[in-house]
Amino acid sequence: STLDAMLRPVVLLRGFTPRRLAATMLEWAMRRLGVTGETAEEMKAMASLDEFRSQLEERARGWTEEWFEQGIEQGIERGIKQGRAEGLEQGRAESERRGLRRLATVRFGESATRLDPLLDEVRSAATLAEIGEWLMVDPLDRLIAKVEAAAADNRSH
Repeated sequence: STLDAMLRPVVLLRGFTPRRLAATMLEWAMRRLGVTGETAEEMKAMASLDEFRSQLEERARGWTEEWFEQGIEQGIERGIKQGRAEGLEQGRAESERRGLRRLATVRFGESATRLDPLLDEVRSAATLAEIGEWLMVDPLDRLIAKVEAAAADNRSH
């Protein structure tokens, strides 16, 4: 039919040529066919929908790249914060360990060195603080048993 013959080049041009030429061809085809009013607006909207889809796909690729870059930046920031927090925790734990060793040496003398390897296995400053409380009241053998249990608990986590 005449309509099919006229629309075929418009459809082809919409996909493969600059958008202005496709829009011009669409205008020409609509005039030639006498398409006016709502029908003409609907046909123009279809052409602009193709354009909109292309622009949206292009923007979406940009958004994806931008989101990916933001994700990397946020991941780096989180990693730095986590590293700092872990560094602070390790610093507190090491300070707590030194204090416990001094206190144990004052309380138990040379026998306190039996605690050293066990204290090295405990990573949490909070657990080390708890060990400090035990150190004040428990005899050495009971203290060693409790610290061994805390170190074993630390290994299982």
